[in-house]
Amino acid sequence: MTTIFFCANQMIAVSITSGTSKHSVTDKIIRFSGGEKPTIQTVPILTSHGDIPAFFDARIKWGKICPFIGKVKNQGICKSGWAIAVADVITDRRCIKSGGKFQDKLSPMHLLSCCTNCCGCNGGHILNAWRFVLHEGLVTGGTYPEHPTFVPSDGCQPYQIRPLMESELNKSSTFGSRTPACKGIKCSNPKYYREEQTVFKIRSFSLLPRSNPEIIMREIMENGPVQVSFHMHEDFRLYRGGHHNKIFAHVWGKLENEHAAKLIGWGTYDDVNYWLLMNSFSRNWGENGTFRVHRTRSDHFDFGYAIIAPSISKSSSTENYVYLIIIIKIILFLKF
Repeated sequence: MTTIFFCANQMIAVSITSGTSKHSVTDKIIRFSGGEKPTIQTVPILTSHGDIPAFFDARIKWGKICPFIGKVKNQGICKSGWAIAVADVITDRRCIKSGGKFQDKLSPMHLLSCCTNCCGCNGGHILNAWRFVLHEGLVTGGTYPEHPTFVPSDGCQPYQIRPLMESELNKSSTFGSRTPACKGIKCSNPKYYREEQTVFKIRSFSLLPRSNPEIIMREIMENGPVQVSFHMHEDFRLYRGGHHNKIFAHVWGKLENEHAAKLIGWGTYDDVNYWLLMNSFSRNWGENGTFRVHRTRSDHFDFGYAIIAPSISKSSSTENYVYLIIIIKIILFLKF
């Protein structure tokens, strides 16, 4: 499979040896872990959905314990939807896996500024973004601060790009801007302090087959939202809920760039099956910041050429290290 990514206004072809399909693998899950080569798992294409409900919304299932699942982001004048989608999916899944104990938000700013081969505010390379989180991890960091000064809850590296006002929405995700400088794991928020800086990694990430919706549905039902990539045209940027029976369908406008969003559920409207997603253009865009697309008729804008689900470990790499040190100290204390 060959997928085309926009990155710094350049067309970059990324080849994945996984099959002969032009756009997606129909019956395979491609899993990336620490090794150089991904593993490929063949799965059956099932026509029966069994216990899968007709309607599902991750905000309803987990919203009480993980309220930020339903928070719509505002990426500002920066093509950073890829970084926001990746960080949000991992944040949601860590909270879900912990039963609501994990309430930190992971930083899209860390990913945006420090992934050197992801193109920053000029686009984004989605596979490289996931590889960065797999190998380097992310620090905490929430949205653009809502307070005059920083507060601890803003996390280590909060989002630094000013949100778009409603009058500026036409600019969202079309204009790049200067990517903020990478700070490594150093915190930009002076009010945030922890004795041990925590970096959160993932165990692996998997490309899910677009043409096998049952696998995607089960993954979301069991583990939480997934990240979806697609071609973004002019009519998507200007979309407001209410058009096309409120379900988005690309009908006009030039191809502007690649985009990514968070897939949180599905349903049916007027006999049309749809996917439900959260975007990062603010609540003034689309249907209060969300949008729906046809589940089976979205190839006209190559929806879901990359549908990615991360596997989350129960603790971060730094947490594991701290726990190990504590255990060693206890053993030494008992010994002597």
